[in-house]
Amino acid sequence: HPTPQRRYVLSRTEHEPDAVAIQTQDGSVSWSMLAERARRFAQGLRAEGVAEHDAWAVLARNRLEWAELALGNARAGSRYVPLNYHLTVPEMAELLTDSASKLLVVGLGDEAVGREAAAAVGIDRVIVLGPEYEAWLGAQSGEPLDECSAGAALQYTGGTTGRSKGVIRSGASITASDLARPFAQWGAMTHMPQREQMMLATPAYHALGGGVLMASMALGNPLLITDRWDPVQMLALIEEHRVVGVPM
Repeated sequence: HPTPQRRYVLSRTEHEPDAVAIQTQDGSVSWSMLAERARRFAQGLRAEGVAEHDAWAVLARNRLEWAELALGNARAGSRYVPLNYHLTVPEMAELLTDSASKLLVVGLGDEAVGREAAAAVGIDRVIVLGPEYEAWLGAQSGEPLDECSAGAALQYTGGTTGRSKGVIRSGASITASDLARPFAQWGAMTHMPQREQMMLATPAYHALGGGVLMASMALGNPLLITDRWDPVQMLALIEEHRVVGVPM
C-alpha cells in the first residue's frame, strides 16, 4: 500500500475510482484518471524546470483540463497564475513578469494572445491544450512526486486602486498529501454539498471558480464544467444532471 505521503488524498479516488469526477461537453474523466493525469502534470512541471514555489501561468476558458492542472499544481508545490482572458497582451505580460512565471499553458482559442504575451517577457515554453498537451502529458511519469508543500494559486487582484497584486492565501502552509483538508473545510463553510453533483460556469481563472473547483474535488463532488454562462442552458443542465450546487 502507498504511504499517505505519496498519494493524493481524494477519498473518491480510493473508494470509487471509476465514478465520473469531471465532465464537460467534450468528455469526462473518472476519479482514478484525474489522479493519474494530475500526477503526470506534476511530473511534467518538474521536467520543465518548475520547482517547488516556482510560478507558471494558465490562459484558458473553462474546460476539462482545469481540474488536473489545479490538482497537479497543488501536488507539485508550485504556484499557478490564472490569467483572465479578457486582459490585453501588455496586461498579461505584466502579470507574467511580476510572477516570474516559467511557462505558459494556453487554450487553443487563446494561443495567439498567449504566445504574444509570453514572447514579450521572454517565456519560450508554451504548451497548448489539445493534441500537443496530450502528447506531452503522456510522456511524463505517472509516479507521485516526493512530499512537498502544497501548491496554490497565485491570484492577482483586479487592480482597481493601482497595479494588480499577486496574492497567496496566508496560513496555508500544508503538505501536498494534506491538500484536500483546507478545501473541504472551505466547502463546508460555504455550505457546499458532499458527494453530490456540482456545476461550474463561473470562470475557473477567478478566485471563486478556482475555489469551487478544488473544494468539489476535496468533497468528492462530481463537477460539470460549462464553458460559459447561459441561463437557458444552465436550467436545462441543472435538471438533466440533477445539480444541487452551483456558484453564481
